[in-house]
Amino acid sequence: MSRKLIIACIVIAGSIFILNPVFGLNLQYKDYEVKKGDTLWDISSAELKDPFLWPNIWKENPGIKNPDLIYPSRHIRIPVYPAQKQVRLSPPPAPEISAPKETARKVETPETKKKPTPKKGYLINKNLAIMSGYISPVITSVGTIKGTPTGRTMLGKGDYAYIDVSGDTTVGRKFYTFRYTSDIKHPDGKNLGYLIEITGIAKIIGNETGNTKIVITRAFRAINVNDYLQDYFEIEPPLKVAKPRMPDIHGVVVTARDLREINAQNDIVYIDKGSADGVLAGDEFNIIAGKYPHIPIGKIIIILTKNKTSTALITKSIHIIKRGDTF
Repeated sequence: MSRKLIIACIVIAGSIFILNPVFGLNLQYKDYEVKKGDTLWDISSAELKDPFLWPNIWKENPGIKNPDLIYPSRHIRIPVYPAQKQVRLSPPPAPEISAPKETARKVETPETKKKPTPKKGYLINKNLAIMSGYISPVITSVGTIKGTPTGRTMLGKGDYAYIDVSGDTTVGRKFYTFRYTSDIKHPDGKNLGYLIEITGIAKIIGNETGNTKIVITRAFRAINVNDYLQDYFEIEPPLKVAKPRMPDIHGVVVTARDLREINAQNDIVYIDKGSADGVLAGDEFNIIAGKYPHIPIGKIIIILTKNKTSTALITKSIHIIKRGDTF
């Protein structure tokens, strides 16, 4: 091989390596043994430092048919590549160019210096606010997921699906995907309606063989064929404040996310008071044990209000918080 050809090969190989920041990095997997109480959400949070990367783990373990059902002692593999997405090549430093001596430098004064726009300090992560869901007296749906190009019945971020939807099918129209649990009842027996569980966000990308096609842009948990669609709307978490409002409003914890019977700090619960009762997002309440002795057992802060109910985050618990506890 000639000297020129060898040099050319080296240059080409070097160019490929520079253009691809993960070139040469071996895709690796970590073996993980599932423990009692584990969820893909929790595993992703602990191992990948981001709970919203759980679909990456699910896709690498095709033996997991239902991501909401994983069992102790099972071994799964955790891909390293989600972390590799953070690898970036720093651009070379720009050459220093000396300005001519006669050019005067512009001096910034406090009046001319642009002040940075302060970032909003949300009380909780916006994704958590969305996926926490809410209680609704009625189901408001504009369509359903009817199938997928691959025949899969469970979807994650980046997957495609076909939908039946009312109204326009303009590319870019966004939806929440959701399912619901019926017969949410107040401890006094009154029917409150449905617990709406938002599973993800999707948008229309076109039409394929006569079917309206969507892509899943965000998955908070497994999205299923037959999940419902509702038009996307902004959900803004409450902002952090030094001293939250504590209104003189009293009510009851009526249920919890996933209908959990035992809840503690950082869990989501739902109460029987809403905006019509004067509750605002960001309000704080002390939780009192519903059974004797009626002692303070924790605190909640409101993250979303509906007319007659609200969604709340448990910010403190010194005892189990459950349905029937009061505030």
